[in-house]
Parts: sequence; structure tokens; C-alpha cells
Amino acid sequence: MKRTAAFIPLAVILLITAVVSCKKTPPPSPSPASQTISSEPLSYLGARNWNTLFYFGTPYDGGCVQPCGFCHATPWQIGYMPNTNDPDNNEALTEISVSRDGLLLVSIDLTGVGNYYVNEMHASQHFNVDRLGVFPQDVINAACDAAGIPHWEGTVGMAPGNYPITIESTAPDARLEIEGVNDGAGDWSWTCHIR
Repeated sequence: MKRTAAFIPLAVILLITAVVSCKKTPPPSPSPASQTISSEPLSYLGARNWNTLFYFGTPYDGGCVQPCGFCHATPWQIGYMPNTNDPDNNEALTEISVSRDGLLLVSIDLTGVGNYYVNEMHASQHFNVDRLGVFPQDVINAACDAAGIPHWEGTVGMAPGNYPITIESTAPDARLEIEGVNDGAGDWSWTCHIR
């Protein structure tokens, strides 16, 4: 009887040890240092965080007319959508964002923009600004706040000129991307891409 009584606790200990040793341990979770955490604005390249309406065309008596160019830009009214079924549509949903190193990005969705405007950019490989093209200051300021950088003083806009465009995509859902850099003295330089 004593041997049986001594055997039972030993058997229980061996059984518990076997169960514990067979238990699978999950892989360790990644350390915080190995995780990529981005504090950049979410509106960069495809997040579709629309905050601006961009109008193609040349400013004329308070409106925009062809030929292609930068007519004006306004803060986006939530719920308003451009009429992308209109072959002459010159309105485009746009995202304005700022990176932490001060790069201003205006990303213009070309989906549903009239072929006249898109074809003109592809054919000429240039983007025309007839008059100072001003971006909405409140959107620029909000983008600077999101990036954690100070607001730029003065008007943020493209000076009149014929800016070269690097064509990287001819897809119908491509974007015209205008990148701006401020020299610290208030002057802006701009590069344009269709991506």
C-alpha cells in the first residue's frame, strides 16, 4: 500500500511535467524598436484623405476656361463630388499634405477629369500656371500642424510658369503630383509628376 501511495504522487508529477513540456509557446511579439511607426500625414499617395478641390483651366472672369492649367483650389466641401461623367469636368479631388522635412505635396486625382486637360498634360509634358496659383491657407496650416512643423508665412502658391511634368503613368486613375519646397525666404520651387 505504501508503494502505491508513493507511486501516485510521482505519476501525477510526471504527468504534469509531460503536459507542461508539450505546451506550445507562442513566438515572441516584435519589440517596439522593430516596428515601423509613421507619424507622416495619412494623405500621402492614395489614402484618399481629400481636403481640397483642384480646378483645372485658366482663370477667366471668376471662372475657369480651357486651356489646361491651374485655375484655383479651394477647401473640399464634405459630400461634394465632382461630376466625373462630364467629359469637360475640370474639378478634381485633391490631398494636400506636408512631410516632417517640409515637403509640400499636392496630390490631384485625375480620375474623371476631362480628357482635354489630361491629354494636354500628357502631350505637352508641361503644366501651365497662368496666374499665381494659390493653395488654401487653412488646409496648408492644418497639414503643417499634422506634420508638426511651423506654418509658412505668406501665400503658398505656384508662380506663373510652364512647369515640366515627369510622366510615370498613363493609367486612368493616375495622379498629378505637385511637390513644393520652400527655400526659407518665402520662395517656392515646384516639381510635377503624373504617377
